[in-house]
Amino acid sequence: MIYNFNYIITNNINSKQYVGAHRTKKLNDGYMGSGKLINYAKKKYRKENFTREILEYFDTFEEALKNESKYIKKYNTLASNGYNLTTGGQGGDNFSNKTEIKKEKTKKRLSKALKGNTNVRGKKTINKDNEEKRVEKEDLQHYLDNGWELGFTEEHKRNISKGTKGRKFSKSHIKKISKLKKGNTNVKGKIWIYKNNEYKRVKEEELQDCLDDGWKKGGKLPTKETKQKMSKAHKGNTITKETIWVHKDNQNKRIKKEEKQKYLGNNWRLRMFKTDKT
Repeated sequence: MIYNFNYIITNNINSKQYVGAHRTKKLNDGYMGSGKLINYAKKKYRKENFTREILEYFDTFEEALKNESKYIKKYNTLASNGYNLTTGGQGGDNFSNKTEIKKEKTKKRLSKALKGNTNVRGKKTINKDNEEKRVEKEDLQHYLDNGWELGFTEEHKRNISKGTKGRKFSKSHIKKISKLKKGNTNVKGKIWIYKNNEYKRVKEEELQDCLDDGWKKGGKLPTKETKQKMSKAHKGNTITKETIWVHKDNQNKRIKKEEKQKYLGNNWRLRMFKTDKT
């Protein structure tokens, strides 16, 4: 017996979806879509973090193809909300027959859709009270002043972590990571600094303030013994995890998180004030 149906695939880490049409003799054949964007996503998040659900059966595969657009519209799965690159009816891999100009446009669209916390229009991801949304860069400060924070929610971060646990990297990938770590800069662009046998990583924009406060640039990855000393030194010290930066009248200051609303009420603003370099 031949089965023809529409299906929807869900990324269990970021909830993005893909709608497609499939023809098979075996319902549980493990088929998880053949679209260009969904294939990129499966490589990035691993196939086991995706689930497939059958939406509707048809007598012919042509009927299933024609019906794709209905479900793509219903579930809003066009990039960058989802993994569909077209409105349906063409099948999964419609990339190969495009002209070179259209291929370049598709590649750019794929690149933008797959980037981390920035969507195709350059918005930033923020979160507050387990709610997550994207906002324009020019509106970012307004949201930060009202208690929102940059980045994903903790639940979203945990889902990403679960999806990457146990992943095995190739030798070439490990070498690339090793090269990135050389020069005391980690993969996220933070820089190692040290002071009185204490080591930590800071963002580039925070470096000058730390240097002015007596820290020195450099240092290598701490040993177990050094980590123990650091742990003892940090006991009772809540600077790194329980305080935040605020600024007012070109002045930067670290405060306890519970004092945030008090300072915001007195016209302080979140984050450090950056002076223009001449």
